[in-house]
Amino acid sequence: MDVSVWRRINPSGVLVIVGFAVAWQLTVSLLAPGQSTVAGPIDVVAALGDDRVVHDLLVATAHTSLAALLGWTLALVFGVGVGAWIGYSKAAWIASASSIDVLRALPPVALIAPLVLIFGFSISMEVAVIFYGCLWPILVNTALGVRQVPRQTHEVCATLRLKRAHTLFRVTLPWAAPVILVGARLALSLAVILAVVSEMVGNPEGLGYQIVFSQQALKPGALYLYIVVAGLLALALNALLVALAGRLRPIRRRTA
Repeated sequence: MDVSVWRRINPSGVLVIVGFAVAWQLTVSLLAPGQSTVAGPIDVVAALGDDRVVHDLLVATAHTSLAALLGWTLALVFGVGVGAWIGYSKAAWIASASSIDVLRALPPVALIAPLVLIFGFSISMEVAVIFYGCLWPILVNTALGVRQVPRQTHEVCATLRLKRAHTLFRVTLPWAAPVILVGARLALSLAVILAVVSEMVGNPEGLGYQIVFSQQALKPGALYLYIVVAGLLALALNALLVALAGRLRPIRRRTA
């Protein structure tokens, strides 16, 4: 492994995770010994020895990842597009302020019931819930990022007679990219959460469904395994987004 990768590992963070796992196992062993409804890290690892659990885990993780990425990608495209327009236009900024505040206050999980009536128990329902929940942090951050571009920058672009499209993609969006990235990262973590909740309530697929199924089947080892994997999935997607943003940053500097 590259030395730079090891340097990025936080020893304190690793120790906290190890300490939490040890405390978890000790709590289960001391306070609930022999109980079939409680599981510790050892039981979670032991669940990986069941071929059926491993198969279901891989299929469920793939489904949840697909749903989360589809909903997040649609929200990213729509949110950046509409957010940039709102940030550019003072009239759109004023007109949309109240409506955005009202719409983003609506809990996305409240839409699961009506969306099940529309799309049925399907991945389309999941994607719709994820899209709605992820849209607002991306849209709002994009609008704020575009609004923060200095007036002098726009004046220079106007003096150089740059086209609006050129100004948008070569100046405005690169300038607002750090703010947009914050919204995108928040939305990506939210996408995994909404995917799992949607699967627990409205779609019998993915990690959320397997969590509920394992609970009903009284398999706590598998239950906590699916929960841990859901958390690791959110961390992995976040890390991939940060790595991708880091690779694009030099390109953005050259094109700005």
